[in-house]
Amino acid sequence: MDKKEALKQIKAGNFTLADANKKLKADKDVVLAAVKQDADAFIFADKKLKADKKIVMAKTKAEIKKFKKLEQEAHNNTDESGYYVDEFDYCLGRFAEDLCSAGYKEWAKKIYKIVEEKLYRCQIDSNIYLNLAEDIVAYLGDKKWARKIYKEAEGSVDGMFLSNEELADSIIKTLGDKEWAKKIQES
Repeated sequence: MDKKEALKQIKAGNFTLADANKKLKADKDVVLAAVKQDADAFIFADKKLKADKKIVMAKTKAEIKKFKKLEQEAHNNTDESGYYVDEFDYCLGRFAEDLCSAGYKEWAKKIYKIVEEKLYRCQIDSNIYLNLAEDIVAYLGDKKWARKIYKEAEGSVDGMFLSNEELADSIIKTLGDKEWAKKIQES
């Protein structure tokens, strides 16, 4: 396939950079068109083009566009199901994780704040306190925020959705605070 045909097929959505030959993967116009169509095409670009400012910017714009679409889907699914993470639907927990993996930690932080607010307003099941606190430490490294969430979780221990043992185990695993965990287990 020549350059002209590749550009035509990329625009039509019938061709990806993954399917391109070496020459097309090294062509700036082809790579730019592919990356604008799908940010993930960037991984198939020639090494030299991965440092090109114009291509990197196109990748970033395409990623943001993709994430804005996914954000709406995650909000809708979380609102409908009340779940933070679900194996079938794309919810806010998975969205925040994907943002962190892509390097958009500030955006992810905003999503975690939304989840926290939904938790406090009982719009999400209380059993996700632990998941939220664990994710905040794992993806943002914010133990202070996680500690605040665990404190809220203490008031939600009901034995049905959240037990003292589960809370204590999560605190040890995430914060390493054995004293606090012991107090919770003894209560």
